[in-house]
Amino acid sequence: MYHGYVATAITLPGTLIYRALRKAPHSLVEDLAFGTAIGLIAETAARPVLWAWPILTVILLRRHLRTPEYPHRPPRSWSWAVTAVALGFVAYLTWAFLRVDPPVPTTRPAEYMIDQLNLLAVTGNLAHHFPLAVPELGDQPLPYHWFAYAHLAAAGRLTGIDLPVLWFRLDLPALAVLAVVLLAVAAWRVTGRAWAGPVAAALMYTVGEAVLPARAPAFFGTITAYYSWSSRSVLFASALSHVHHSWDAVLPVYVFAALVLAVAAATRSRAAALTVVLFAGGAGLPYDAVHHAKLGTAYHVRVTPDQAAGARWLRAHSSPDEYVATNVHRVGSGEQARQSLAYWISAYSERRVLLGSWGYSPESNAIQAARRGVGPALQYWDPGRLAANDLAIYEPTPDRLRWLRDQRVRWILVDRAQGRESPRLADQATYAWSAGDIVIYRLSVRCT
Repeated sequence: MYHGYVATAITLPGTLIYRALRKAPHSLVEDLAFGTAIGLIAETAARPVLWAWPILTVILLRRHLRTPEYPHRPPRSWSWAVTAVALGFVAYLTWAFLRVDPPVPTTRPAEYMIDQLNLLAVTGNLAHHFPLAVPELGDQPLPYHWFAYAHLAAAGRLTGIDLPVLWFRLDLPALAVLAVVLLAVAAWRVTGRAWAGPVAAALMYTVGEAVLPARAPAFFGTITAYYSWSSRSVLFASALSHVHHSWDAVLPVYVFAALVLAVAAATRSRAAALTVVLFAGGAGLPYDAVHHAKLGTAYHVRVTPDQAAGARWLRAHSSPDEYVATNVHRVGSGEQARQSLAYWISAYSERRVLLGSWGYSPESNAIQAARRGVGPALQYWDPGRLAANDLAIYEPTPDRLRWLRDQRVRWILVDRAQGRESPRLADQATYAWSAGDIVIYRLSVRCT
């Protein structure tokens, strides 16, 4: 289903648009690669006519369905080399990330990187709403996090595949393969030499592993891991970000690389230098996949089966226009317990939370920037609104619950691990569902 969607709703119409725009054909692989990229962009722009745009494109550009005479054909060695790079990249992503993160925890708690749940929540928001808002802050506008997540939201709408399955299983390998092929084609076209394609792709997805610790300012992961897993936006753009690496991982590789670089300098052999870089980076990928899977646990939160089941129950029994109130604002232990970074409700329910976590929001960024601080804002900037939200759960009155309802709240999700709701809440709202520490109430039409 997913691959059929990519072929018919992205690659086919995108390739027709690319053929209509380019001056002269070069190769079939170029048409398909750049056509797929254009299809992803067009899919985002065509949100109002998501179901119709591929069909309309084929009808309007049907004369480009005919395959032209291509003056170039990639050598067989080029195809095999690019395939090897793509498969190696996908294998790394699978072993380091996909195999260890279940789409939904069902039998045991799972540790998820905070960014993953936040961006999954953004995707769920885009699946049902426009314009985009901060999923845990009601309808607070969110002016960024668009292209990659609009694509995932569209994929979920067109295929019916569950968003967590798309996120944790299907979409990342497809984007990884596309990024490798695009880079290989671009390098071939820019240099005019086919061999530059697989070399450029291999360097892109291995050189980050050879970053010296002193040049790596971030506190977790490697460059390859960060731009492919932590930030789907970056992989979507095939760009680089910052990273941390430790000397103990590949110190022998650096020693070997220094020796070979000396030989390369003495012999003036560029091939030897490229070999060193590829070896240094490539040797780091298997190590990281085994020892630093899913970027460790430094920036992760635990989601229990009960928590996920509660959010999924909301998804099945509520409308996207119905907001959720909750007492979940922080999660985790140690430093994480001070930070407002709990996104599992909106991630798995695909529903907007009136006031959940605020750490990843434009307001939080602005506050920290003004203070020249690092990380998310620890305190919510509107304490009166936060108090009104929480008092409706811990000390409910008809007026307080009526205020929630005026904010479009129709459901209250309580995590008793964060605080137990007042017994009076059950008298003023309708009990709907519970499992373990998770209890869900439905607000009555009239709060009395």
